Amino acid sequence: NQCLNHSEEEAEFFYLLVQMDRAGTHTLREYFAKKLEKIREKRLVLKDRLQIQEGMSELDRARYYSAWYYTGAHILLTMPQYRTRAVIGKKLGVSTKKIAEILEFLVNAGLVREEGDQYFPTQNRIHLGNDSPEVIKHHTNWRMRAILALEREAQQELHYSSVVSLSQEDIGWVKETLLKAIEQVKGKVKESKEEEVFSFCMDWFQM
Repeated sequence: NQCLNHSEEEAEFFYLLVQMDRAGTHTLREYFAKKLEKIREKRLVLKDRLQIQEGMSELDRARYYSAWYYTGAHILLTMPQYRTRAVIGKKLGVSTKKIAEILEFLVNAGLVREEGDQYFPTQNRIHLGNDSPEVIKHHTNWRMRAILALEREAQQELHYSSVVSLSQEDIGWVKETLLKAIEQVKGKVKESKEEEVFSFCMDWFQM
């Protein structure tokens, strides 16, 4: 399992295959065969979930926003050049074992479908409201990534920080202006072709 970089679910399935092959009696082989069939049936049920346009469970949503790479892998799959474990793992800079676990979770959560050795995003979408308990973790994840990105000094990236004093009247104007900018960016991104993945973070707060 370690050599093949199996996910936890794949490891269990592989272990049962080995046990069934080693079984010395017909009864024992049948026992392991039934266990394998249950896993197959479970995966079929999970695949059925991909057609359901429902939100994620609380447990899945908590895991999805627990680390940046779940969102990163999910969005990478919107681009055709990122379809296999090896390519996605290399782009994210995570191990093959970790990317196997990430993709397995995304499939089980109904956000990704698996076809052979390739992965595709489903039509299921996620919206995280400002009142969600995961929103702070989500913001933190990507701001930590932004801090790491500062070291790259890439030409196509933009980082801006400023501390200013202004009137009470203009505080609302600044917030409204930034909100309009966000809406413009979201509209542009919606119609844009999937070629690269960027993170967009904007902060405006009272000190």
